[in-house]
Amino acid sequence: MVYRELQEIVREVFERRDVPLQRAGAIRLALEAEIEGLRDAAPGQSDSGGRDRFVELLVARANELARQLTLDSVPFPPGQLHCFWCGGFECAHTTPPEPRAVFRGYSSTGEPLWTEFASLALESQHPGIDSLYRGGGAPLTLVQPGSKLTQAQLSVYGKNSGVYRILGQVLLGYIPFKAPVKAPNGNGASAADRPRLALTIQAVETRHATRRHHLNVLGALPDGQPVSQFLEESLDWRLVDALGNARAKLGELWLSGSGANGGDGNGGARPRRDDRAAPRAVERKAMRILTRLARNLDRIYRQRSRRTQHAQERHRDRERPASTALRDALRANGESIYRDVQAGTWIVIGPRSRVHVFNDSGHHVTSVVYPGETIRKRTTQGKWRRPADDVRQAFMSTLRATRPAE
Repeated sequence: MVYRELQEIVREVFERRDVPLQRAGAIRLALEAEIEGLRDAAPGQSDSGGRDRFVELLVARANELARQLTLDSVPFPPGQLHCFWCGGFECAHTTPPEPRAVFRGYSSTGEPLWTEFASLALESQHPGIDSLYRGGGAPLTLVQPGSKLTQAQLSVYGKNSGVYRILGQVLLGYIPFKAPVKAPNGNGASAADRPRLALTIQAVETRHATRRHHLNVLGALPDGQPVSQFLEESLDWRLVDALGNARAKLGELWLSGSGANGGDGNGGARPRRDDRAAPRAVERKAMRILTRLARNLDRIYRQRSRRTQHAQERHRDRERPASTALRDALRANGESIYRDVQAGTWIVIGPRSRVHVFNDSGHHVTSVVYPGETIRKRTTQGKWRRPADDVRQAFMSTLRATRPAE
């Protein structure tokens, strides 16, 4: 029983960190645990503190193992691409210079080139270009093959290199960035003043010991945070799911096709004729995955833009379900109540991923609907922690006191 529980915890952490489970094999998990509560607890005391510390230690160790395996399976920093001119992933060329910038291709000397998404969409004569400048218009997608992105690049500067070979990419712009932004006068910025974000979503092949395929999402947030933070906080679970599905499909490409198990497809020997065609076949498969991803993204944002204003308001009401906050909190069991250790607030997880935030006085602060992945990440990484039983019960008493008299 204990073994299976540990196995499930580690599997959940690995899946969240996108570790390929078929490559994980047996792992060595060394823990030093402090066990409390061997004697009968005195009235009012609880051993939940020791239990919580053990879980935190276990999750932290599993995350460290996942990080090591991820570095082995994804041989580049997520959110950065390779600069062949500088010879690595760490220079200023490897990330977009500002939120609206997307990757337009490599220069002849292998330097990444970035441009504003609107300029590239106009240059490509995208039929929906007007919507970028029309209030409430849906974001646009643009699909590009990898060959177009490297057509100017010279072979001596990394064209078709196995370090970072782009099979294709989807450009998405612009996504309204929902994080609060301060206007110069100190008040909240209006929707028109909020920055808009463009994403470069690349299908990448790397060839080291074996050939692997990855989804790399590139983007720059106004405050310098990685774009992964935006995706984690996004209330649009459909965007997160669409990216996750494309990532899984790309991860399966290495399981099929000739030449999938090595750089030359023939154990280091001279490639056979069939193996020489393998890179083109893989690129075609990757482009089909990216084209399907672009269609999914178009559908997601087109449906959103077609809602009437009244429907938008009703939709937002469901995403910020303040009306159900107190009811959900009073019905919640102990496993659904957490303490936000950074904000000093109470977190109550209700049905259908509704998340309610309360202060120490029991007053409702806000409510949102988070993707299940975000909830799991915050609990397993310790941002939200279960309080001791007596502390939780005191909070529930405070909460009941705020209930309106019937």
